[in-house]
Amino acid sequence: VDTKKPWLTYAKWAAAYGLVFIRLLGQEIAVVINSQHVAEALMDKRSRIYSDKPCIATVDLTGMFGWSLIFAFAGYGDEWRLFRRLFHQTFRPGSALKFRPTQIEQALIINLICVVLHHYCTISTNGH
Repeated sequence: VDTKKPWLTYAKWAAAYGLVFIRLLGQEIAVVINSQHVAEALMDKRSRIYSDKPCIATVDLTGMFGWSLIFAFAGYGDEWRLFRRLFHQTFRPGSALKFRPTQIEQALIINLICVVLHHYCTISTNGH
């Protein structure tokens, strides 16, 4: 494949092999789609079929430890979309504001504990 103009090579391959073909190089897999119509049909209209990630054997084998419930390891589907929606609701920039009162409260409690401990340590070391 010409690294500067790969589309020329893909166009030649499309003429030889058809509109869709798979190129295998070691572990690298490339699906080449040489038609806008086919690309839209496969990637837009049927994206749910093709949107999953490869299966990770260690995650499947350790499902009993709960690793398969981790958002990053979940397969694409209803459960993954639920995880993604909850993740975005919780960790989007605007969501941080709703945690602020709790953070301020915890910071005040920690500061109070530190002041009490400092005062106690000061009294203990001075022998009072």
